Amino acid sequence: MKNCTNPVFTTTSTNNQGEGRTFGSYYVHNNMWNNDNGTYTLGACNYDNWYEVAKQPDGTAVRAYPNVHKDYDDVPLSRIQSARFAANTPRCAGCIYNVAFDIWINNNFDNELMIWTENWNQRPAGTQVGTTTIGGKEYQVWKSGGVNSPGGIFTYVSVTPQLSGTMPLQLFFRDLEARKWIPANSTTWQVDYGVEICDTNNTEQRFNFTDFAITES
Repeated sequence: MKNCTNPVFTTTSTNNQGEGRTFGSYYVHNNMWNNDNGTYTLGACNYDNWYEVAKQPDGTAVRAYPNVHKDYDDVPLSRIQSARFAANTPRCAGCIYNVAFDIWINNNFDNELMIWTENWNQRPAGTQVGTTTIGGKEYQVWKSGGVNSPGGIFTYVSVTPQLSGTMPLQLFFRDLEARKWIPANSTTWQVDYGVEICDTNNTEQRFNFTDFAITES
């Protein structure tokens, strides 16, 4: 397995202005959008080989989402088929985080689809509305906010941790359409994969991301 030991880009920040680096059509982002006294160091060897070293005091709110993503300009969801992924996480005592895909849908980030591949002591937004099986994997299904309107967050939490594989994104889009949570002609603005960090028990913890690539039709 790849492990980024000689990064071509590094950045350390303690504020909400986390930097990033473009690698071809992908962007690796030290996204500290809600930091509270945490320190975040991102090192990237490539878009599919990077790490985050985080030290975050106690808390349950999401403080940062370091990620790799690809931007789109209102591209039909039907174009996005799947994505390879792989991550190695610390699973530390007292830590709270989730490793997840984060996909922004319709009209400049109206709705948010999250697919949690690993959950470590975190609770999704909203209410659990059931379970479903997609691509042979079982997921809890959570919903927060509007359906077919701005502000809706739809979260699929893998019951069994998925540390690597190929995520069948198109099947999730079809499930959202079948539930009538998004229109059949929906579009996407961004596809992300990274870790939502709430708490590292005020200790330095390293998260390694060692594969990522989006397949389009």
